[in-house]
Amino acid sequence: MPKEHDKWMPLKKRIDAFDKRVVFHEREIWWCTAGVNVGHEQDGKGEDFRRPVLIIKKFSGSVCWAVSLTSSFKEKPYQLHIMFGGRTSQVILSQLRLIDEKRLISRIESISKFQFKEIQKTLAAFLFPQAFSLYEIPTASCFGIPVPEGIVTDNESIAM
Repeated sequence: MPKEHDKWMPLKKRIDAFDKRVVFHEREIWWCTAGVNVGHEQDGKGEDFRRPVLIIKKFSGSVCWAVSLTSSFKEKPYQLHIMFGGRTSQVILSQLRLIDEKRLISRIESISKFQFKEIQKTLAAFLFPQAFSLYEIPTASCFGIPVPEGIVTDNESIAM
């Protein structure tokens, strides 16, 4: 099915020109004008090309990292099940992207602190797998970097 880039571009220009301020926080799920994107990037749906996103990291009052949510379930290591609004959805960690507050339409709700911590841990392992290997953890701990709880290290074997 062909993508609707021509339909999206006028709306994208209006969104960019709009002087809008919203207050958003980490752990919140928002409707976002994701737009029409390239290749396998997640597109928005409907007249305003929206889709739900989870705010992962707030960098300033105007930009954040967000990940797309989907109601299509796939068992993949980079897709995690979450509960919100009485239903199950999936966070697509591979769709992490920087977004501007102008794309945020309306807040849906916040997920639990527990769910968010699990997403953060999985995302960190997904982005930086070498930091979670048994080889790297003892070396990192020698430099004063805290080792995650439950990880057994052998710092005695590492020459300082």
